[in-house]
Amino acid sequence: MDEDSEISELQFGFAYQTVAERLKRGKTDVDSCVEVCTIIDESFPLVFDRFKQLGLPIACKPNCSWCCSIRVELLPHEAIAILRYIQTELPAEVRESVLAKIPANAKQIEGLTREQHRATNVECALLTDGKCSVYPVRPMQCAGHHSCDVAACEAGFRQPDKNTPSIPTLVPLQEIKGATISGASEALKVGKLKPQWVE
Repeated sequence: MDEDSEISELQFGFAYQTVAERLKRGKTDVDSCVEVCTIIDESFPLVFDRFKQLGLPIACKPNCSWCCSIRVELLPHEAIAILRYIQTELPAEVRESVLAKIPANAKQIEGLTREQHRATNVECALLTDGKCSVYPVRPMQCAGHHSCDVAACEAGFRQPDKNTPSIPTLVPLQEIKGATISGASEALKVGKLKPQWVE
């Protein structure tokens, strides 16, 4: 087994155990959802740092938000954690702004296909001044996302109707992200919770 596959397998197990120990039908509460999201989110920077040490290019950095208009799907426990974070951690003016943008965005993208959504460049409702307002509990789809080239991300944002993916990514990191999501989803099933994706 090569090192990338081993890391993916470890990340699957880590996500599975994190979710399985905390989320079960009849025993899941809001605090558990927040804890799961925080623990899993904190694992991605550690993985990314390892790849950076190997000299692989990861261009993502604070205040870079070119990809924060793409469609993101999340699991119910992630939505619960985000709502709790909005309600308890955001300053009042930021909270009010975010809570106003969420239904406005939903109305704007209602009925759009994935391709149409991509072409609209609707900024994520959780983005505030170029930063994710719920960063510590952001969905796995966001936490595991990365780019190798900021210029390509900007070009893709400025020409969102292109049919080709605009964010160049590293295959091993895509696999690690996929393994994390699969581990969490499998643990939800075992805990008799439905891993239903929502936008």
